[in-house]
Amino acid sequence: MYTFLLQPSNMSTAQTWLKLSPHSTTVELDHLTIQNSALVMLEPGSASQTLTINGISGSPVWDVETLATLEPTQDLSVVMVTLPHYLPCNIRIPSQASLTLPHTARLLNTVTHINGSISGIQDLELISSTLILGPEAKSSAASNHGEFVFQRLSVMAGAVLSLTGDVGYDVSCSEMTVAAQGLVRVKEATLRVTHLVLEEGGIITADEMGALTTLPGIVSQLKIGLLAFC
Repeated sequence: MYTFLLQPSNMSTAQTWLKLSPHSTTVELDHLTIQNSALVMLEPGSASQTLTINGISGSPVWDVETLATLEPTQDLSVVMVTLPHYLPCNIRIPSQASLTLPHTARLLNTVTHINGSISGIQDLELISSTLILGPEAKSSAASNHGEFVFQRLSVMAGAVLSLTGDVGYDVSCSEMTVAAQGLVRVKEATLRVTHLVLEEGGIITADEMGALTTLPGIVSQLKIGLLAFC
C-alpha cells in the first residue's frame, strides 16, 4: 500500500495526474491527502481498474477556496473505505467511472458532480453543498440511468440537490428531509419517499423546467414547505 500527499506550493489551482500501474486490476492507497485547490486526475493504467483509498484528508472544509477536486477518468472505479466527519474535497465522476462511498457520508461546502455510478452510500447528508446527479448517473445496482436508492437523504440549509439532466429520474428513499433553505431542483423526476419532511423554507421544485411526480400513498408525512409542480 502507498501514502500520497498532493499539495500545490501556492494557492492557485494546479492539475496533478496520478496514473495507476497497468500491472494490477486493483491499486490500494493507505491514505491520500489533497490540499490547496489541487485538481487530482486519476488515470487507470489499464481498462476496468479499481483504486481503493483506505483514508482521505484535505484542507479544512470551512476553507472553501482551498478545497481540492478529485476526478477519475473513464473506466476507473474509486472506492473510499473510510471518510473523516465530512468529505474533504470536491468530486467529479464522469460517465463509465464509478464511486463507492461508506454507508454514511456528510458533504459540507463541497460541489460533487456524479455522471457515472455510485454505490455503498445509504445515508447522505448535504450541508451548504451542491450535489449534481447527471443524466448518466445511477445507483450501481440500478438498471437505468437516473435511478437511485437511499435509506436516508438530507438536504440541509444552503444545500442543493440537482436532478436536472435530460433523463427521467427515479429516486427511492425511506426518509427524506429538506430543511429550511435546502433546495431540491428537478427537471423530470419521480420521488418514491416513505417519510418526507419538508420544513418551512425548504423547497422541492421543478423550477419551470419540467414535471415532478410524487406517487399516491408514497408520502406519509409532509411538513410545511414549498412543493412546486410545473
